[in-house]
Amino acid sequence: MRLGNTDPTFVVVEWTAGIDTSRDRPIAALHLHHQEDEACYVLEGRLGFRVGSDEVDAGPGEGILVPRGTPHSYWNARTRRPATCS
Repeated sequence: MRLGNTDPTFVVVEWTAGIDTSRDRPIAALHLHHQEDEACYVLEGRLGFRVGSDEVDAGPGEGILVPRGTPHSYWNARTRRPATCS
């Protein structure tokens, strides 16, 4: 599946999820993007994702694709260490 739209802009952001997040207290509240797809590739730790009605737990070397228009949220799925995503 091709990521993005006809706009040639592509943005990569790296961030670290604090340890004080959870399914009930996500890093980002449930939201959606109308114009762009969103992808996350886990570098270390574990991240939990809600993508539509599915819930996914991803570890290092795994990625998640959220197609535009799909409600999603995410949280640090490991309480002992921060998780890093790019």
